[in-house]
Amino acid sequence: MRNFLSLLVVLLSMSFANAGSRDSFILLVYPFDQKSEDIVAPVLKRYFNKKFDGNLYVCDSINELNFDLVYLRKRVDVLSVSDLVSAVNGDDKSVNYVKKIIGTYRDGEIKKGFDAVVLYELNNGRVDLFSISAAKGVGNNHATSNSVKDGDISSAMCSVLKSLPYAYGP
Repeated sequence: MRNFLSLLVVLLSMSFANAGSRDSFILLVYPFDQKSEDIVAPVLKRYFNKKFDGNLYVCDSINELNFDLVYLRKRVDVLSVSDLVSAVNGDDKSVNYVKKIIGTYRDGEIKKGFDAVVLYELNNGRVDLFSISAAKGVGNNHATSNSVKDGDISSAMCSVLKSLPYAYGP
């Protein structure tokens, strides 16, 4: 009986420890140009809507990428592609500007900002993905997908997102 009570206490404390924690991203996604959007956006839409094979969302043996909300076509008025390109190229002023904008963005669906922005570009059949986290002290990530095929896109997305923290709590 004593072992049972100990086990019950441990299980209850574990459930309370995770109460209110987040396990999915809120993302803003931008194309580098119209050609990239025309070709890659439909694949990303399927990806973010979990239409790929389920194992393609598992980035390693433990972590699975989940998405709460993704703005794939909707844009933030005060954020341009040139701001994002400057930020991924390491311009400190642009990085700080992008982090501030995505971290403080509010609308009818987003109450606390985005976790990150993902910029994508189609180059000779390959897709370059860049992520900028809203979290302070977190650098930019870059990965290249060898094609627009599901497995390649998924692998590159894991590379740019799996190490990013959620920018805020629930």
